[in-house]
Amino acid sequence: MKENVISIIRKIENSASVYLVTYLIFIGIIVYFRVLFNGFVWDDQDQILNNPLIAHLENISYFFTASTFSTGGGQLALSGAFYRPLLDVVFSLTYSIWGLNPFGYHLFDVSLHITNSILIFFLIKNLLDLRKYKFSRTSAFFASVLFLVQPANVESVAYVSATTELMYVFFILVSIITALKFCLKKEISILNLLVIFLTTLGSLFSKESGVFSIVFVIMLSLIFFRKKLIPLLVSCGLSAGVYSFFRFHVATLSADQNLSPIPIAHATLVQRLLTVPYELFSYIRLIFYPVTLHISQVDLITNINDYRFYFLLPVVLLIFISLGIILLRSKVDRKILIFFSLWFLLSLSIVLNIIPLDFTIEERWLYLPLIGVFGIFSLIFIKILNSNNSRNTMLTFLCYLLFFVFFFLRTFIRTIDWENPLTLFGHDIILSANSSELLNNYGVALYNDGQHEKAKEEFLQAIKFAPNNLWTLNNIGSIYAQEGDYNSAKSYYEKSIKLSPTSAAYENIALIYSLTDTPTNTINFINQALPIFPNSAKLNQLMALALFANGKKEEAKEYAQKSLQLDSSQENINALNQVLQ
Repeated sequence: MKENVISIIRKIENSASVYLVTYLIFIGIIVYFRVLFNGFVWDDQDQILNNPLIAHLENISYFFTASTFSTGGGQLALSGAFYRPLLDVVFSLTYSIWGLNPFGYHLFDVSLHITNSILIFFLIKNLLDLRKYKFSRTSAFFASVLFLVQPANVESVAYVSATTELMYVFFILVSIITALKFCLKKEISILNLLVIFLTTLGSLFSKESGVFSIVFVIMLSLIFFRKKLIPLLVSCGLSAGVYSFFRFHVATLSADQNLSPIPIAHATLVQRLLTVPYELFSYIRLIFYPVTLHISQVDLITNINDYRFYFLLPVVLLIFISLGIILLRSKVDRKILIFFSLWFLLSLSIVLNIIPLDFTIEERWLYLPLIGVFGIFSLIFIKILNSNNSRNTMLTFLCYLLFFVFFFLRTFIRTIDWENPLTLFGHDIILSANSSELLNNYGVALYNDGQHEKAKEEFLQAIKFAPNNLWTLNNIGSIYAQEGDYNSAKSYYEKSIKLSPTSAAYENIALIYSLTDTPTNTINFINQALPIFPNSAKLNQLMALALFANGKKEEAKEYAQKSLQLDSSQENINALNQVLQ
């Protein structure tokens, strides 16, 4: 048995990198094969399905002047606090090939995740080669495989709107590998500096967390190559300057975020700090024991008497202190240990809600920190493999094999949950029953599935947790409107509009006016709404019908024609047929 294990390790070490890359590709395709046939879920509705801008490649330049979410109402505009123009560029390019077929979007994500795993292999191998270790190829391969099949990464891969996670990490990895090559050369390579400038900029344009591309490049230089710090600073500084110009002067977006009505997004600093031990423990659990996986985690610790604070705080401290002592006593390479430890701690620190985010915990936020974790693991692997202790080598290999099989199976099962909105939200609501966002999304999925009564229950439950969630207010209003209780429906729509005007709410109120009030009053209301959402096909349709009923047939025809320009579906044609004739 020992001889077989040692033989396998030697074969891996003696294999060419191209063969190990092939294995990574094969494993990635098998474990994520199911994702390719999943549909769109969650924010994919606003970022892809209801985003007409991505349908035209000529809009690519516009993406650098706005945010990421479609404003709705048929308006050709994007809104929100995030500045991620490359996300919409990728969506637009994918749309040009695949249209709204989710297969193409999932294919891109699965391919990019496998590519990131390959880049992690080369990054770890190159760092280990700096110290001229034996078994650097094997250790890097083991670490990259675990990252590839880690179940917490499913959210980043299966959720199309989380493509940003894959993209900004891809650019970070390329920038670090290029920076390493640059530092190993005696002369100054302008080409390498240009690649570093472009990749750090690409990471920033993919997601705000892309700032770590700059942090890690500088960190690499400070730990290993201090003499090369100045040119790297210049290259990174230029990318930061270009990004700042586009974000603050071209797109005119601030650094503030308009967060959803999730408890931690509006909690006090003290409450957020009390929640940190719970967040840390949850992320540690996800790294080593990712059994329960679910989205929209919104727990908030509000006082020190909560066991999730007073019990988990010493537990988390004990875990970190114990791991630190073990690593220091094992006498692994200190510089590489510092590099990957800082990678993990720094990238994890920004998702602990010190600065409030829109959820307490999200599995996709662990995508970047996991690279630091498996970088540390590679040091443990290489220490044991170089110890010449065949017994320890065999035990380590068997433990690794158990983790691989567990991670592989858990990941494959989790990809099935992401098949469609009903399967995802229906599964996760059991584990996140206090999440207003998840309750609302599950209600929408149930409604679209024809389960209207059950959808109403979910919406009412969501309102209890977040009374000011404008999307839930609009959805529950639609339920009451369907039941014929127009007064209740109207009150929910109006409350939604007071919080934030949306085309959906205005369209729904206009429909109620058209069903219950005079054409004149309907026209008066729509006249208030159209200046805000002039490209709403529904508002233009209802205006056409109201004007026609009021005897203003020529004016009605103009609005009908505009509505059809915005929405040429057969349903809209049928609705406006009388006006047009």
